[in-house]
Amino acid sequence: MENIQNEFEKYLTESEKLLFTNSLVTKKIEADSLIISPGEDNIGALKVIGGSLRAYVSSENGREITFAKLDKNGPYYLHPGVFPDIDIFDITLVAETDCEIVYLPSVALSNILKSNKEIKILAYEHMLKTFAKIIKQSEERTFIKLEDRIIKLLIDKMDLSKSKQVSITQEEIAREINSVRVVVTRALNKMKRKALISLRRGKIIINNETALREQIKYL
Repeated sequence: MENIQNEFEKYLTESEKLLFTNSLVTKKIEADSLIISPGEDNIGALKVIGGSLRAYVSSENGREITFAKLDKNGPYYLHPGVFPDIDIFDITLVAETDCEIVYLPSVALSNILKSNKEIKILAYEHMLKTFAKIIKQSEERTFIKLEDRIIKLLIDKMDLSKSKQVSITQEEIAREINSVRVVVTRALNKMKRKALISLRRGKIIINNETALREQIKYL
């Protein structure tokens, strides 16, 4: 939680620093466990120490939009439930792997927000960034072809790993681009027939990087 406290440090009073430090909770979570589900707001702010989490919103018909992956190298998560005047999205947070988190309970954070205007402004700015991510993911799902979304994901992961063998399952692709596995499988098989990629168990091999980059260069 250091990066949260560091960001807020200069605006916290001594009593608020004490409340912040004494209220922190460290917890180990098993893979596939729900950390936050719609309607829950016991966690105010959260930082991943190890493992990874997925944050997503769900529609009434069960469709999911993943808007963030959280790990120890990423930013902290601020839950909108600490703002009583914000009721826009029901957010779910789930552990993708066994992980360890440290969090500030919503009661403690809400008390700080009520008395500290500077912290409240910082928290609102952080929340606006979260909403912007959700909107961006929704726009991509609406306006960008599924095949292009898959290619963009594969290129990003290839660049990150510096390997043309991308370790990812079709189910994971579906979650990351907010689709379903059967549709992703169809698109991947089409790309395979074009000799753009090869499919292996739990891996996708990039065969024609130039063609893939050309296809998404204007995204």
